[in-house]
Amino acid sequence: MSLITCPECKKEISNTANVCPNCGYSNVNKKYKIPKINFDFAIICLLIALFFIIPMCHIVSPSYQKSEPPRQAPSNRIATIDKSKDKQAKREYLLQEYMKKDILQKVVNNGSYPEVWVKPMFYVLDFDIKQQILGVAYAYFYDGSESDAIVMIYDSMTGKEVGSYMPRRHHPLEMEQ
Repeated sequence: MSLITCPECKKEISNTANVCPNCGYSNVNKKYKIPKINFDFAIICLLIALFFIIPMCHIVSPSYQKSEPPRQAPSNRIATIDKSKDKQAKREYLLQEYMKKDILQKVVNNGSYPEVWVKPMFYVLDFDIKQQILGVAYAYFYDGSESDAIVMIYDSMTGKEVGSYMPRRHHPLEMEQ
């Protein structure tokens, strides 16, 4: 048994007393107790985290997922593209919208194959969105009957070729890193 000071009258009293015998203060012994840490339990929790939880985070992490979804091999059937005035007008409108949004600089046909000149915004787009944009350019210039039809991709800042789009390939969009 030890002595503590009563917070009300400041006299020493027993630490087992529920009420101060001098002033009657009743909260003498109701101090907050700090729980003791069970170090064995803490070490076990730490080991579980190190050996089970942290490795699981790496398995689920997006950095371990492929950036491109698996692609199916293109079929041998020849798909025809609707080249009606209405569809071509919609494709032209979409290409102009991509230019207004600073994704594309220009889309031209130099005589041998179409060229799509891309701006820096193009590079930050999702892979599937890039393919959709290039698919619009492809459909604008080709009817789907050509087996070797290709759209070349050029960087508008450097003027260098940075890739190509060819729907009949196993991976239609190929970009240089």
